[in-house]
Amino acid sequence: MNDILKDFTQYRLTEGNQVKEGKLNTERGFEQDEDATVFILNFDKPENEQKFFVRLTNGGVIMLDSQRKMVPGVNLEKQ
Repeated sequence: MNDILKDFTQYRLTEGNQVKEGKLNTERGFEQDEDATVFILNFDKPENEQKFFVRLTNGGVIMLDSQRKMVPGVNLEKQ
């Protein structure tokens, strides 16, 4: 994500050659990491259209499934 979010209620996500935009919400805490932030993309849409990511306090970013469990084999890199 190269765009700067100023109000943290919108997102822009690039997946391959496709750019997706929508509403964003956050939750605090993930498993034992109380200071982690869970990002919920498309929180206002049906569950099958939502995407979940968590930024851990150590700086790592993990993609989650709809039950907020880590999606194995998905590596996120900053571009």
